[in-house]
Amino acid sequence: MLTQVSLRSLQGINTFMSVLDQRRNRGINDPEGAEASPITDTRDRYTRGREILEKLTATDQRTLTGANAFAPAIDTYLKEHLFADIFERDVLSYTERELATISALAAMPGVDPMLQSHLNMGLNTGLTEPQLRQAVSIIRTSVSRQQGNNASHILNKVVGKAGDTPTILPANNKVRLSMITVDPGRLEEYNTYLKEEIEASMQLEPGVLTLYAVSEKDTPNQVVILEIYADEAAYQQHLQTSHFIKYKEGTLDMVQSLELIDVTPLLPGLKIK
Repeated sequence: MLTQVSLRSLQGINTFMSVLDQRRNRGINDPEGAEASPITDTRDRYTRGREILEKLTATDQRTLTGANAFAPAIDTYLKEHLFADIFERDVLSYTERELATISALAAMPGVDPMLQSHLNMGLNTGLTEPQLRQAVSIIRTSVSRQQGNNASHILNKVVGKAGDTPTILPANNKVRLSMITVDPGRLEEYNTYLKEEIEASMQLEPGVLTLYAVSEKDTPNQVVILEIYADEAAYQQHLQTSHFIKYKEGTLDMVQSLELIDVTPLLPGLKIK
């Protein structure tokens, strides 16, 4: 695992160098960032790394458990190299480093335990659940849908929202049907906007419980969307999001008619998956 990470790091540096060379050849000069400040703490690297890890995890790291207890050498390597040599450098904050680490791990298969640990660390260092869901959404759309879905599942476990656990439909929820007639000649374009908006809403908005779109078989431009929100406030917040505004403005001239119907659940308290 560590060898694989080291090799990928080297490949990443080589790719970055190549990108910079290409930009210079096009006359683009990128200013270099600041160098890391010298480390003035004279204590041993292991102690410094352990204390940094304690800040990231908000737990005492003096007692070894799991793999670190089984192979103390790996514990030493991680604390000295990863958390002292790398995380101690002040060119990035702990929060920024965690976001970069989470993004890299989310894009890699087979590292779920490490991703789960760093998602927790990210939350401990100031990242919010919506920010992490946005990062996961970028992984899904720009790297791999499978990896994005996997990262979303792990994030759900971290924040206590297991993806395979049914959600109980609350009694004070906001439920409505959107009855939409789309210009038949622009249906494919409309569906692209709709898919992007629904995926972003479900990933980034905890208050959006369900957005489920269907179309009539014989008239596919007749679209019905079942919308379930935690409450009225969640619905109003949804209307202000950038992804909804993009959908609304982007499809304005595609929609021939729109009817919004508020409905009452006949089975309040029903479990939905």
